[in-house]
Amino acid sequence: MRYLKTAITVIISTFCIASSSFAQDSDAKSKTLQPIYKMKGVVKNSSTKKRIYDATITLKGSDGSEETIKTNKRGKYLFYLKEPVNTPIIKPNTTYTITVKKEGYKSTTSTESTKGVEGDKVTFDQDFLLEPKPSE
Repeated sequence: MRYLKTAITVIISTFCIASSSFAQDSDAKSKTLQPIYKMKGVVKNSSTKKRIYDATITLKGSDGSEETIKTNKRGKYLFYLKEPVNTPIIKPNTTYTITVKKEGYKSTTSTESTKGVEGDKVTFDQDFLLEPKPSE
């Protein structure tokens, strides 16, 4: 009799754990996943077409968000996930103003928007040409 009670307890415990796990999976699947947007590009000199290292790129969102990064040695930049918690930088239904600056060049500005964008993984390619300032 004691073995039967133990066996029934084990079966009931296993069923409860499995049911709980199934409910968690169902809840996770029913939640809407937030789209993942990336914005990337290259910054170049408008005269020579050479890539510009260490240009400052500022991304200002209509939601009040602001992020600033620098181009790498190849003149490339990427706005993707914010460390350390990997939260998306580019959000749905937001318009962004992108400003690129580098000493010795005229700054330039562009806009991009995620409003009305379909798809859960979208990459915006946005290259910039910076015009050298005239020598004084």
